[in-house]
Formats: sequence, C-alpha cells, structure tokens
Amino acid sequence: MPGDKIITSNGSTADKYTEMTGLTHKRLIDNWASGGIMTGCNGFTGWYGTKLGSKKYLGDFDLKKIVRDAGKENAWIKSTKDNRPRYGDILRHASFHVDVALDFDGNVFIRAAGGQGGKAMGCDIIKRVRGRGSYNPGALESWIDIDLYFGDDDRPALVPDWNWLIGW
Repeated sequence: MPGDKIITSNGSTADKYTEMTGLTHKRLIDNWASGGIMTGCNGFTGWYGTKLGSKKYLGDFDLKKIVRDAGKENAWIKSTKDNRPRYGDILRHASFHVDVALDFDGNVFIRAAGGQGGKAMGCDIIKRVRGRGSYNPGALESWIDIDLYFGDDDRPALVPDWNWLIGW
C-alpha cells in the first residue's frame, strides 16, 4: 500500500476495497444495521496471505490454529518485550484485530490495516496506521512470522542485532 493512500468501502476506491477484503459496502452497512460490528481487518489479512501464495486463508482471529493446521507452528511468534514483528508479518492484537507489520520509525510501529472505519464513520477503511506512542509489545498477542511461514528466514531483522560489534 503506497504512502498515505486510503481505501474506503464506499466511493471511488470501493472496488479496490472489495478486492482487498472480499466485502462490499452494502454487506457492511447491512451488518451494521442489524447491530453487527463487521469490518475488513480479517478480509485484508486473508487477501494479503493469498497474494503471497498461502494455501491456507490467513484472514481469521485464530491465527495460531491456522499455522498449526498448516504444519508451520514455528511461524507462530508470541509477543514479548524481547522481540518485535518484522515487515510483512501478520499480527494478532490483544484486542480482536489483525493487520500487517510494515516498519518502525524509531520506536513507533507502523502497520497496514483494514478495519479502520465502521458504522460511526459510515464506511470501512484500509490504510497505513502509525502508532500513537512507543511500541507496546503487550498490545500484540502474537504474530505469524511470514518468512518462517513460507520457509524463508533469510531476511534481516527490522531491529538489527549489534551484539557482533562487542569486542571490536
């Protein structure tokens, strides 16, 4: 998702929203009218995983079960103060939300996320989300390390390990 582009479930980006979530604006407003709280966060991570070639649909809150059923338990990373998600990882927040890790700007976490709208806004939104403060590992339950999931852990960490410099 380039720069500050915002994709909404209605208006000129509605077709792109539907492509990236599997949801139409009508389906969302019908759900909201009946008291539901549906958004496209799951659909967005599902679409993302499919685009990467996942045979399993990655658009669910129970990501741990998905990786277990795929035989990729090693890709399920529990969030702790000693680790951080890396670019492209699919995040399971402590609240009922899923999205995709992008980067860190210093200690501020940046993600790509569906589910950024809702009934009160009159539409759902997919956009980049910049944390409001320092990264809080407690805000995440865990994540799918996307490289381990697809069998490639050769990428560099977002936060480099400088321990090799000790002693130089």
